[in-house]
Amino acid sequence: MRRLIINSYGTFIGYRKGLVVIKNKDLEEKYPLGNLDQIVIATRGAAISSRLIRACAKNNVDVLILSSSGKPLGRVFNLRRSHVKLRLEQIRAREDERGLRIAKALVYGKLRSQSNMLKSLAKNRSGELKDKLMTLSFSIDELASEIDTINSSLSEVRRQLVGIEAEAARFYWSGISHIVPSDLRFTSRKKRFENPDDPVNLCLNYLYGVLASEIFLMIEISGLDPWFGFLHDDSNRRPALVYDLMELFRTAVVDRVVLNIALRNPDKLSSGVDSKLRIIRKSFRAELLREIFERLGCEVSFNGKRKPIYSHILSQARDLARYLLGHRSEFKPFVMGW
Repeated sequence: MRRLIINSYGTFIGYRKGLVVIKNKDLEEKYPLGNLDQIVIATRGAAISSRLIRACAKNNVDVLILSSSGKPLGRVFNLRRSHVKLRLEQIRAREDERGLRIAKALVYGKLRSQSNMLKSLAKNRSGELKDKLMTLSFSIDELASEIDTINSSLSEVRRQLVGIEAEAARFYWSGISHIVPSDLRFTSRKKRFENPDDPVNLCLNYLYGVLASEIFLMIEISGLDPWFGFLHDDSNRRPALVYDLMELFRTAVVDRVVLNIALRNPDKLSSGVDSKLRIIRKSFRAELLREIFERLGCEVSFNGKRKPIYSHILSQARDLARYLLGHRSEFKPFVMGW
């Protein structure tokens, strides 16, 4: 996906003769609109012309607005026709066997990716650390194998899956904590509401928000409703299906990006955040955005097909839609290889 990221305060983005025109102080840059799929606005101090907004909507160029914490605040996109039959089936599936199978597949795919991540990390290590990572990986595999045995109402299945997911997370993040340099102060996974102050958790939380915006778009393109999920509870603030599908790609995208930076250049990761204020510095946010969008464009293999990760995300949304409509006999979740 071809993106233009706006992260500089005082930037004006306009449109002239088929070109996106970016002005900031004495600098002016131009990009053909036809060469773009998305414009990401990641700063408060930017202005965008209504002419450009209209041109983007007309030419199917997504305009995404991110908060300073990485959460998607809003977007401008072309109004597509609603797939009424698909959305009805999506709601009906929550009351029948399909909803159970989808919820279990989502957690199974997430756990297998976490296990494979630990195996991948163990591959290039030796001795006690390698043995520790492999043991944790096998423990997650055992939990994944339990998922098939769950069979009850969707609400009860959700409760059991959350328990399995939480136990697997303890194994997974324990393994990651053995890999992350000690200077980064990462001991366990902490979500945004837990107010972490270490660089790893701050960056994970920021990039999970960015990933959510990518998945939201792919769900919209596929014709599904982002708000009706199978694993996560309904909420007016959280689009449940977005967070459902995101479980399959957290490890392959966000965890991989943050861990790569932590191992490659821990000083950069440490200096890129303000631990006292618990925020990511603006200049480093721009680098994180470049890293995650580059990762989304990396080609990986799954289900016999090698293509960019963002294409796998779209394929997962479309496969889910086909399953709901009865065009597929099962929904096969994405699993990151190792």
